[in-house]
Amino acid sequence: MPFPRGGTCRKGGGTIGQVWRTGLPIFNASFSSNAALAPWKERALKLGLRSNTALPIYRDGKVWAVFSVYHEKADIFDDQLQILLKEVCINISMGLDRIYSQQLKTALLDNSLVGILLVKNRVVQMTNSYATHMFGLEPDALVGQSTEILYADQAEFERIAEFYEQLAQKRTVRITGVRLARSDGQILIADCSGVKLSDLQNDISVWTLEDVTSRDVARRLYHALVNAADAVLLATDEREMCRRACLDLVRDTLFHAVWIGRVSDVGHLEVLSHAGEGTEGIEQINNCLDQSCSLSQPLVIMRAWRDKDLAYSNDELAEQANSPCFEFIRTNNWRAVLCAPIWRDGQIWTIMTFVSPQAQVFDAPSIALCKRVASLLGHALDKLDVKQRIECLQEQEAARARHDMLTGLPNRLALTEYLPQALARAQRQTTSVAIGMIDLDGFKQVNDTYGHEAGDRLLQQLGQNLQARIRQTDFVARLGGDEFVVVFEGLTPTQAVEQVEVVLAALHTAVEKPFPVTVEDTATVGMTLGVALYPQDGENAESLLKRADKAMYHAKQNKKTREKWWFLVKDLAGDAPDAPLP
Repeated sequence: MPFPRGGTCRKGGGTIGQVWRTGLPIFNASFSSNAALAPWKERALKLGLRSNTALPIYRDGKVWAVFSVYHEKADIFDDQLQILLKEVCINISMGLDRIYSQQLKTALLDNSLVGILLVKNRVVQMTNSYATHMFGLEPDALVGQSTEILYADQAEFERIAEFYEQLAQKRTVRITGVRLARSDGQILIADCSGVKLSDLQNDISVWTLEDVTSRDVARRLYHALVNAADAVLLATDEREMCRRACLDLVRDTLFHAVWIGRVSDVGHLEVLSHAGEGTEGIEQINNCLDQSCSLSQPLVIMRAWRDKDLAYSNDELAEQANSPCFEFIRTNNWRAVLCAPIWRDGQIWTIMTFVSPQAQVFDAPSIALCKRVASLLGHALDKLDVKQRIECLQEQEAARARHDMLTGLPNRLALTEYLPQALARAQRQTTSVAIGMIDLDGFKQVNDTYGHEAGDRLLQQLGQNLQARIRQTDFVARLGGDEFVVVFEGLTPTQAVEQVEVVLAALHTAVEKPFPVTVEDTATVGMTLGVALYPQDGENAESLLKRADKAMYHAKQNKKTREKWWFLVKDLAGDAPDAPLP
């Protein structure tokens, strides 16, 4: 809806603007009664609009859009509709997050330094861009083609066919020295790894092709990237992701030690995860740091942390010859060392350190790979943070949807979910359940005398009092207005009435003292309650609530002559008038 002209409205003060700034949903029950939306009232009424709502849609942990709904009726957005709209927006946010996840996976495939093929019945279904590049083909040129065209000759094609039986039995296979043919006729040598997809019934497998024609170093670098990708894709939390990454990066790669850590405010290393030689006691290096390590040639990790940038040494042992850390480095055979920052949420989070026992290991390809691995891990951690934030939002929204905003007690929705479960427990345990419908006596007079704010203050205190006086196994909810429901579980069927009398005596003390409603004034209210017993008075939640409400209505109508403040369904006369449903 366009902003009203003139100076009556602050830009962004409408429901959409507020949601965009705060990230919280807004439900406007009526343009006519909402003073905050007065600048929009005339325009809305002309368009036949009486109410609206605006809810945030998140992407990557931030408000990405606002979902707004307008309606021709006022007070249309009840609790159920609010829950539905919130769940719609949460589902949209999760969908956007899945799109982001898919983009991350696609980027991983397209930027990988190995060829990756999805194969079904020895026919190529999908490839990454590097696979077609290896064969000198255009993108997607291999899709739909038999894998026979990949090999140098028919004999090689048939040789690889023999490994499919091993793939079917063990679900994984590795074949070294496979002869492949480029489109220009040149032969390249590759190591091939196949994994049968365990969650599919068809003969579908994923293959990686590593070009080892030039040198073995390249092969090991490719393994490092694939291993890091596995760690990122398989991990479910931050700790597991870092642990997997370190373990996989020392498996058949250039590195014999990898660790993730940061430098504390006092200049000490704090290690979060590690794998490989010398990393078990890596914190011992802090003893060396306390001995004034050379400021002219600090350790590589110190340079990387200080400069917030990648740093490396192709012979850390020689460079630290005069350092107190020399003996630690020599003992653990740390020669070439590279440290790459891991960025998380726009800030440097940790440093990932790669160590090789050989000097002069880090050249342009290996440096690029290490940087890519650290970047991949940072992106995956950001994605994990987004997922956790969305899950937290879901939990918060679920809690808000099931609790009364004024008193903090469970609401009608929470009651409808809880009561069938309570009855099911009672049926299994052969016990009784008492359902009590409460209506306050004299509450309207409090509102009329002191105002609705005072009434709200009384309801808040009463909610606390009721909650404090029930047992841990019991339940209290506010239906709305001055109506409450209490549920007492674990009653003995033959003694249920006597047990109810005891808990109700304690419950009534919740209103036996005056309630402070203003700075100077107090107010008193009473309670009227109708009680239905399960299974004596009914076998389902709906009928029990109706009968408890009927008993409460009867007690309300006979307030002047009744002996006690509560009334049992079983004591109702057959011709008692029907009570209005809550």
